[in-house]
Amino acid sequence: MRLLVTVRTEARSNFAAQHLAAAEYFVSQVAAAELVTPPSKEVFAPADYLHCWFASIVFAVMALEANVYELMTVADRGEDSPIGRRRFRTEDMRKSLLDRYSLLYQVAKLGTRLPLDQGVAQEVRALVSLRDEVVHYKTEWRSSQVVSKKLEVLLRTRIPPNPYKCGDVFFPEQCVSFGSAQWAVDTARRFIKDFSTETGFRSTV
Repeated sequence: MRLLVTVRTEARSNFAAQHLAAAEYFVSQVAAAELVTPPSKEVFAPADYLHCWFASIVFAVMALEANVYELMTVADRGEDSPIGRRRFRTEDMRKSLLDRYSLLYQVAKLGTRLPLDQGVAQEVRALVSLRDEVVHYKTEWRSSQVVSKKLEVLLRTRIPPNPYKCGDVFFPEQCVSFGSAQWAVDTARRFIKDFSTETGFRSTV
């Protein structure tokens, strides 16, 4: 007698890891641009320097977005997790990025709140504010610099400035650098890993 066995395997894309890898690629291109055109306050940065910087910021936050979605839908896939079989409402899924992480944290830690005003969570708040302006930026006159000044307060002490010749506005000129792009990727990766360690979720990166 013959016994026929069919084995079915399934796979899913890990977008958190893929987006973070994309961010790291664009950071490497920002670094490469500095090798081709050595930084100097006498010359402007090459065009691709700014383009790749923008992409690194956006993809770093996309990794955070993909990760929180992965964690909030773990029960839908029947996987073990620190939140058991808890499923979230549609309105929960539409909350802001850090509000979703806070909700997960509270459920996993039995009511303990995610400390958003300190540590890497505070860094993420600054990163998300930067991403929001990159994606939803509304042009403003240089004489007002409302957005630029707000971001400068958040970021000036966290990131190295643009090493090339640029204007007198913090955003979107003085904040553009290899160091600030690397900070974005490092912040996203550290937050994802720390969040998993503290809550017991499986890390996606």
